[in-house]
Amino acid sequence: MRNRDTAIDPDLPCLLADIGATHARFAQRRPGHDALHQHRVLPMAELASLDAALQRYREQSGEPLPRQLVLAIAAPVSGDGVAMTNSGWRFSIDALQQRWGFRALRVCNDLCAQVLALASTDPQQFHPLGGAGQRRCGQPLVLLGVGSGLGVGVALPSARGWLALPSEGGHSDFAPADELERELLALLWQRYPHLSCERLLSGPGLVLLHQALQLHAGRAVEAITPHQLGARALAQAGEERETVLRFGAMLGSVAGNLALTLGAGGGLYLGGGIVEKLYPLLQASGFRQRFEDKGRYREYLQQIPTRALLDPDSGLKGAALLAQGSGALVGEAAQGGPTTQE
Repeated sequence: MRNRDTAIDPDLPCLLADIGATHARFAQRRPGHDALHQHRVLPMAELASLDAALQRYREQSGEPLPRQLVLAIAAPVSGDGVAMTNSGWRFSIDALQQRWGFRALRVCNDLCAQVLALASTDPQQFHPLGGAGQRRCGQPLVLLGVGSGLGVGVALPSARGWLALPSEGGHSDFAPADELERELLALLWQRYPHLSCERLLSGPGLVLLHQALQLHAGRAVEAITPHQLGARALAQAGEERETVLRFGAMLGSVAGNLALTLGAGGGLYLGGGIVEKLYPLLQASGFRQRFEDKGRYREYLQQIPTRALLDPDSGLKGAALLAQGSGALVGEAAQGGPTTQE
């Protein structure tokens, strides 16, 4: 396989892309400017492939694309082939670079880009999620991205600045915390032998949890979308709101486990479309109580802040940081710079 140039020149314009299961976001970084230029948000449902998304963006921007690209995508990135977890998109990084003529191309997991943006964000811009813990300097930050899937991003401090650690922690097993959750899982195990955190704590997971609660209560199971469920929960008290409050509590358990595992002294943060839409209810849920409810380590977790990052462009901003040389990925740091051979 040929060498691929991933070294982005910060003195040249760069195309930025943040591709999730719901939206494809594009913008451009221009040297000497902090603002994102030619910002566009494209619905994934209208796009058959990454090539189609690039073509649509080029048509909408009305100008040639920059010859450099930093691409953050909701997929594990290892080697040349990329397959999105919650979409049918698959592509070769080398073939993409050849087809579009990019002189330099960097691809990373979307949560890596988002957590780099988080690490560079003024703490005053975060929204509270309970607790009195304060962010400690020089400590790891953990971001849970709750949207069409459940992503996990980790930022580690180093002499080179913040390093993003790729993770697929959203696919670890979910552990029930009370009798109701054990009974819900018993119902769902009949359909899903492996119940990951993402299966329950995502947009589709919110619907699955709601239907499991209806089945458990002996009610008719309703066909509903995450958007419909969230709108009802925000509008009035009822079973939809109870589902979201339970969702928030379960999310707190997973967040607490991650904070313990990764030593998140810099804080545990929630982001993603579900958090942006349902933040008031997540704040009112048992999220923080379940986050701290870890027996002998309650006091340890009480010192860790939990906050929400309500910024849909955090992935683009993180990609911009990578384009300008601020921040890196852990694998790159071990080699002294961006990987140049796959």
